[in-house]
Amino acid sequence: MNTNRKSMLTADERTARDTERRSQLDSALMNGVQAILDSDTFQAALAANAKFHAYSANNAMLIWLQNPAAQRVAGFHTWRKLGRTVKKGEKGIMIYAPRVASKIDAATGDEQTHVYFGIEHVFDVSQTEGDDIPTLDCPILTEERGHEIYDCLVAYATREGLTVSNDDQHAMGEAMGYYSASSRLIWIRPAAKAQMVKTLIHEIAHHLTVGKHTREADETIAEGTAYQVCACLGIDSSDRSFTYIAGWAAHEGGTALIKQVLGHIQTITKQIMAIVAPAEEASDGAPEPPPPTAASVKRRRTMTAMAA
Repeated sequence: MNTNRKSMLTADERTARDTERRSQLDSALMNGVQAILDSDTFQAALAANAKFHAYSANNAMLIWLQNPAAQRVAGFHTWRKLGRTVKKGEKGIMIYAPRVASKIDAATGDEQTHVYFGIEHVFDVSQTEGDDIPTLDCPILTEERGHEIYDCLVAYATREGLTVSNDDQHAMGEAMGYYSASSRLIWIRPAAKAQMVKTLIHEIAHHLTVGKHTREADETIAEGTAYQVCACLGIDSSDRSFTYIAGWAAHEGGTALIKQVLGHIQTITKQIMAIVAPAEEASDGAPEPPPPTAASVKRRRTMTAMAA
């Protein structure tokens, strides 16, 4: 007699199976990110990154408006410390920088200080030459799969009152995508469909958690969700997701941050899986491929800009 296995599973058995799957994905995520954090290449990249300033949202917008292709910017002297020099004739990108002025109060003799903002110039890495900067590779997915899933996610975003766009006019730097809560917009860079699916999951996760966490935690949750949903759908995004998460989590305790937000990752993963797969299919469908092991991740060692 030919008996379908899924009809033989009880509700308790399905729950136990799904719990085990989530546990495997959690372990793969933790081990994969830790392997990257432990690598010599990541440590070298982290040391280089420490020399770059974190720019405010206003300055980031100024940089983008003046040079939309800018990937990594720094001042003239910072580039010198990194073994690079600004090419002759290059025009600097203007940003606002805080400055401190002081004067002596004539009546009291006390020194008074105040902060004001002046113009400074920075230069993109493309405007410089010299030593290579240690980087980590965040490879783009290349599989042409997931077309129906992508359409399903776009339909969900539309129901949420969001616009999903692929237009070049919305592009921002080298990012593969972004979510703007104020504009109710998700922009996805045209790419292989598996990459677009992963990016859209990441941005929808931002939509579902906006304003609730630190930037580091928010990015870790969004990409952790993208990794887990993709794994459940048979898309392996570990090469990109683990490196992306490592870059953000390193600033807030590494895997300690992942442990802190795992519950949020699981919650958002369940929400998005309910969107892309009906409950019956999500519980009873064929098991997803096993998650990659940490050993396989340790072979992936180099990194560029971290965009979803």
